[in-house]
Amino acid sequence: MENFKHTRYRVENGVAEITLCSADGLNTQSVESVKEWVAAVTRANEDDAVGAILFAAEGKGFSAGGNMEELFLPRSSGKIPYDKNDPYTGGINLMSTDWVQMLRQSKPIVVAFNGFAVGGGVTLFLPADVLVASPRASFHFSFVKVGIVAEICSTKYLPARVGFGRASELLLSGRPVGGQEAHDIGLVDYLYPEESLLDEARKIAVNIAGNPAPMLRMTKALLDQNSLETQLDKVWERESNALWRCFHMEEHKAAIKSFLSED
Repeated sequence: MENFKHTRYRVENGVAEITLCSADGLNTQSVESVKEWVAAVTRANEDDAVGAILFAAEGKGFSAGGNMEELFLPRSSGKIPYDKNDPYTGGINLMSTDWVQMLRQSKPIVVAFNGFAVGGGVTLFLPADVLVASPRASFHFSFVKVGIVAEICSTKYLPARVGFGRASELLLSGRPVGGQEAHDIGLVDYLYPEESLLDEARKIAVNIAGNPAPMLRMTKALLDQNSLETQLDKVWERESNALWRCFHMEEHKAAIKSFLSED
């Protein structure tokens, strides 16, 4: 079991709760903190008692994004060279794992935004499955403001959530988005009062966790493969093949019995 410095991990009611809790209350992203988040998601996915994952945060906000002093300033000043072999973050080596692939192949993930989420504090979590926020939350796609572009595959997942035109405006302007607007434009799926945000997010995660694990993973895969597919024959084929697999799994048989026994 890993000992985390910037993260708290617990499992309750089939949900692995991963809480960002850095000492400065900003939950900035450093190489160390991202490694902890990767380790926490990995632990949850390897635990048969876990059916879903919930990301939450403590402190002044959800996450202030990448740590400027660690990641950006030493390189922009020339003290540390950019690594041309970095495949994910343009040479700053924030992560050594394909974070997006990990999230999309993971057990279902719910994210609860309780305050400001800046830069990577938003984009790292756009590939999650259900996003919820309080009205106090704010989302800052401020990449152009610091002379960079959006990352972590957000130029794919932001348009998928809010549409191409809205994503263009947000990324080109770099303006902040409040919690209510985030819900109105589809950036987050649900908006809850600050005092009940975490409880409501837990309810969503618990409800998801109660469903058969193989079918949850297959559903995520089908959404990834088919949401932009233009050839219907491929959509039919993938879904039919997945159904074939379901019909031969014990989880399907058990779910049918449970469904028919409900009043």
